[in-house]
Amino acid sequence: MFAFDNELVLLSYVPKKGKYVLLLSNMHQGASVSESGLPEIIEFYNSTKGGVDMFDQMCSTYSCNRKTQRWPLCVFYGIINSSCLNAYVILRHNMTTVGAHVQPREMFLLSLGEAMMTPWMEKRLVMQNLPRLIRENIADQLGKNVPETSTTLQGEGAKRRCHLCPRSKDRKSKIQWRLNIVPEDALFHKNEHFLNVTKILKFLRNREFDIWCRHPQKEKGVVLFKQYPGANKWICKHEGLSNSEWRDGIKMVGNVAAVRAVPERSQDNRCRHFHNEVETLAHVLGSCPHGEALRNTRHHQVRSIIATALKHADYNTFEEVHGLSVTGSTRRIDIIAFKESTRSGYIIDPTVRFETDEEQPAEVDNEKKEYLQSYHSLLPQKNTG
Repeated sequence: MFAFDNELVLLSYVPKKGKYVLLLSNMHQGASVSESGLPEIIEFYNSTKGGVDMFDQMCSTYSCNRKTQRWPLCVFYGIINSSCLNAYVILRHNMTTVGAHVQPREMFLLSLGEAMMTPWMEKRLVMQNLPRLIRENIADQLGKNVPETSTTLQGEGAKRRCHLCPRSKDRKSKIQWRLNIVPEDALFHKNEHFLNVTKILKFLRNREFDIWCRHPQKEKGVVLFKQYPGANKWICKHEGLSNSEWRDGIKMVGNVAAVRAVPERSQDNRCRHFHNEVETLAHVLGSCPHGEALRNTRHHQVRSIIATALKHADYNTFEEVHGLSVTGSTRRIDIIAFKESTRSGYIIDPTVRFETDEEQPAEVDNEKKEYLQSYHSLLPQKNTG
């Protein structure tokens, strides 16, 4: 069925029952039908629709679309995608015509994006009311230095927002740069006209960390992150840990692990693996047989890693060796490693425990020495002749 309105033609075509196609054209004038029985508008569309599909495919390859519920923003994304593709097609045609090298579309889009953002970033770089961290990131992208602002102390005046504090705090004061920091001289640049913001933030961060370390209860273990930075790199880089293991470790450090004893966590606060005790964090890390099995598995993994490293260093290495102390008691020695050429060796006992306080490493060291020292008299002594 055809409908006409001046220069427009509307076609309603039903190729089969239950399916119809609507086409609007300002190119065709009459109700002409080809020899195949299809309207001329349908045949013309079929012969040219490949370009539309190719255009949609190329737009989706490098798309700027983002998830949103605002339909005007969807239209804007479509305009950006179409404009960028059209610009690249024109550029490619012009460069091919003059015989010049045509850069890949990916590089063209990157150059186009940088050219569009640079004027706006340069404008924001000189905004004094913009947080300094944002201005520093902009300066890094532009390869420029952040314009310095005067930081001399000023007297009473209009309230202004402190640019050191987070913007969400919205802290205002009539006195500018009045900081509770001692000594202040170390926080100035050499010319003593500008404060060193990096040193101020580091000083405040360290001071807050020391306050947390002095708390008597939950925060007592925080000091471990300062005393053993190498062993606590897993906080920032969870190499060797899965995402779930790293997340559970963070929760246990903060004593917010999802155990059933947490109020309103579960109607039944009994252990989900062994129902005879309340599921607290202390139970999970201590007497729970399931937790003990997990710790033993972790211990065996650590032991295997150490033993493998010793074997690569040409040590004769033995794991899980049954030993006999001078008191007659038996105990398994995790690792015995020695070199026949040097007649020297090691007894190694890896220990996997959850950190509790700063005295724990010394306590574990003394505990291991007490029973490992009993093997000393049974080891071959160096012949002094």
